[in-house]
Amino acid sequence: MFKIKLLILLLINLIFINSCTTSRLDSGIKYSVGYIGGEYTGFVFKNQLLIHLDSYNLYNKISNYQIRAAVDHTSNTYVTNINNTSDRSSIETIIDIKIYDLKNECTVYKWNDDIGQFFIYASNEKFLSNQTASEKIKIDNIDQLIKKFINKIQLLDEFRCIKWVI
Repeated sequence: MFKIKLLILLLINLIFINSCTTSRLDSGIKYSVGYIGGEYTGFVFKNQLLIHLDSYNLYNKISNYQIRAAVDHTSNTYVTNINNTSDRSSIETIIDIKIYDLKNECTVYKWNDDIGQFFIYASNEKFLSNQTASEKIKIDNIDQLIKKFINKIQLLDEFRCIKWVI
């Protein structure tokens, strides 16, 4: 009798947990992905974007709403103290995203943002740790910007063409 009660409670808990985890915001709008500029980082961005859109059930290969973007990175080197012992490299990732309506042939949403990080680098540029840190920061920046973008578009429920003002 005790085992039956435990099984019933377990079943009720599983149903409750499943209903809580599957009820997420779903506006019904799906997106396709178009051209992403930025050479290698554009390729990385496109792959990460596809993964995130698919995991949030926002991706449809034949959708009329196409995401187009451009990714760019800038880096600066600076010294943080008087003794010149701590050189740092700052990497900033800038992204410009547009959602284009293929049916009406117009841009319906624009979003741009940037994010930056820095790392302390070795004095010689030939060290692999400098290149590895730079690439890792670029990928992390792209991932964070995609998450911010996904959070923005999840709340959208309709689009209108953006009027261009000259």
